[in-house]
Amino acid sequence: MRFILGASGSGKTTFAYKNCIEEAIKNPEKTYIILVPEQYSMQTQKNIVQLHPFHATDNIDVISFNRLAYRIFTELGIVTPGVLDDIAKVMIIRKLSMDRSKELGVWKNQFSKTGFIENIKSMISELYQYDISSEKIAAITQNENISTSLRHKLKDLNLMYESFTKYTKDKYISTEEIPDILVKHIKQSDLIKDSIILLDGFTGFTPIQYKLIEELLKKGHFVINIDNFDNFYDYKIKIKNTKVEAYEYSFDENGTKLYAISYFIILKENLLIANFYSISEKEIEKMLEYFYSIEKIN
Repeated sequence: MRFILGASGSGKTTFAYKNCIEEAIKNPEKTYIILVPEQYSMQTQKNIVQLHPFHATDNIDVISFNRLAYRIFTELGIVTPGVLDDIAKVMIIRKLSMDRSKELGVWKNQFSKTGFIENIKSMISELYQYDISSEKIAAITQNENISTSLRHKLKDLNLMYESFTKYTKDKYISTEEIPDILVKHIKQSDLIKDSIILLDGFTGFTPIQYKLIEELLKKGHFVINIDNFDNFYDYKIKIKNTKVEAYEYSFDENGTKLYAISYFIILKENLLIANFYSISEKEIEKMLEYFYSIEKIN
């Protein structure tokens, strides 16, 4: 696993893409996957073609999490229900709001207001993305420390969320559910086995995406391009029965001096190698200090 660190505009992405292209040319038998947010996939493909000496992608795939999911679904012969677009979600929520109107509380007369249903749609999408179940919301409503107003709103939200989930179950899925379905089946896939996976363009991940990345880590080899990494150092880590050794070095890459650390981490009798690269020697020193601050517990 490799981490490429640096501030925005420091050239991390170009370095990562050039390195990926060089490795792909040297190893035509291997698959290289560049995972990017959906909105960046087309531009990233163009960038790869422009940087590639043969102006081709060959064994490099540029895809989003959802595109990766469909590739694996096709490989495994998994047929998913129809995917709901935003208009379909709004129509379903409107129907459910009328069907359950007698059970609604503070939101009872709100659904006729412009934009309200769209707001509920967005809330439900975020609940799926962050893997929050209706049971979790129900538990929060029992918390004595929340206000009465918030409790009533959460109850109405949960009513709509639960109704939406039951209505769509086994008939439809939302785009937010696709990564969750992939997590359940990815272990069976040979498509990404031993592939090189580059994560780029993300500012953060949802809990479901973290689960997916965890499974991908077991199947392939990772390069992670970190843009906003200042908060990274705020995480306090404790690792049980772990040994960490680090080696600092620097090298020249296309006329640019890069500083690096290679960590050799023995975790549960398995060897994990993590490489960090940055154009800033200071940043590498900061990363070195952080890793040696990890608390080892027995």
